[in-house]
Amino acid sequence: MDEQMARLLAGGMAGGQGNDMTRLMLQLLQERMASRERRQADDEDDDEEVIDIARLQSEAVQLRERLTEMRRLNRALRRQVKLAAEFIADLGALLGACPACLGQNPACIHCQGEAGPGHDTPDPALADWIRPALARLRQPASTHITRTDPTPQQGETP
Repeated sequence: MDEQMARLLAGGMAGGQGNDMTRLMLQLLQERMASRERRQADDEDDDEEVIDIARLQSEAVQLRERLTEMRRLNRALRRQVKLAAEFIADLGALLGACPACLGQNPACIHCQGEAGPGHDTPDPALADWIRPALARLRQPASTHITRTDPTPQQGETP
């Protein structure tokens, strides 16, 4: 198309002044064609931008999904931390110890690690709760450890 335009322009300009109108019309046509080519190039650039925008939108959706999952996990972890803190506080009350650290943390804002078991009066329910474990400790080792090898006891001969 550009070759045809060049020939028309050359032919129109080769004529005399009578062809001034033809020459102006051809120049206008050439300018319009150049303008259309620029718009087409811009449209192609716009298509590439649309592709980029679509990719970015897809990534944004994926990031939103990940953020939603992270928020769900965060809530679940917060619930677990709350339950653990409540358990430690209950155990501390049972033992008469610090409800935050059981007297184990020198950096504790409540007791500076000095309120271990027995620091305060233990909860009377502690006795009932811990009685089975204490009874087990008082049993002779042979009643809760099963031996399977015929190793001689002290004073026995093989």
